[in-house]
Amino acid sequence: MPRSFVFRRMFSRSNSRRGKLRGAPGALAASLRGLRQAELESLETRNMLAILTVNGAGGAAYTTIGAAIAAAHDHDVIQLAAGTYNEQLTIGSSLTSLTIEGAGSGNTASDTIIDAGGGVGIDIQASGASAADRLVIEGLRVEDASNAVYFNTAVSHITLDNVATVGSSNGIEIHNSAVVDDLLLNNVQSTGNSNGFRVATSGSVDGLTIQGGAFDNNTIGFYTNATSASTTNQNDFTNVSPARHSVTTRSKASTSRSSTMPRSMASSSPTAA
Repeated sequence: MPRSFVFRRMFSRSNSRRGKLRGAPGALAASLRGLRQAELESLETRNMLAILTVNGAGGAAYTTIGAAIAAAHDHDVIQLAAGTYNEQLTIGSSLTSLTIEGAGSGNTASDTIIDAGGGVGIDIQASGASAADRLVIEGLRVEDASNAVYFNTAVSHITLDNVATVGSSNGIEIHNSAVVDDLLLNNVQSTGNSNGFRVATSGSVDGLTIQGGAFDNNTIGFYTNATSASTTNQNDFTNVSPARHSVTTRSKASTSRSSTMPRSMASSSPTAA
């Protein structure tokens, strides 16, 4: 009910020069309380964006990325200062459309580097709200990880933008329980890993878009697995859309550049986990 309409109902200047209430004395207060409650509920439903800053050297709201993620809410932005963070991160499923912004994905003092110490670098369990309202990780480097970027649950609408995964067992791992829908890799550099991009036996990807980037000097560039009963080694790896001449992959044995996934870009195993 519009505010002005409520006041027209509650007051009548024609009854008295003093503007007496038509109804009971407490009616106005009750009506105002109702309006206030409606306004509060409306505010609670809005996407209230906050910016959380992280600097391992101090001078920011948080000194670790993990602490900022733990404090974040839907649609928040976490800004990471340059430096090396010795962390293993999990973005939990309770968060929607989080953005994590690093200072760069290179290997200099001006970049943001996550050293996973042999563990999982970034475990992504959260999603974006829609194709236009995505979960975004950008401008950072993950190194020395078992899985630099790891998926093992159902997620959707994810963007990795200007992210480097380096010197890890798997640069990007789609593990057995992963059901990934709408994954955008924009200028992702997955280099010097055992596998640049790996899909485990029962992991699935539906809607993979690759724009720019490189998968160089990995033992295997793209590696998909399937069960022994499968009739095709890519039945859970669908809707792949690399832009023409924008993706380069170079393994130790071969070099490929194409608008589709050539055989030299992918290896498959019917028994690997």
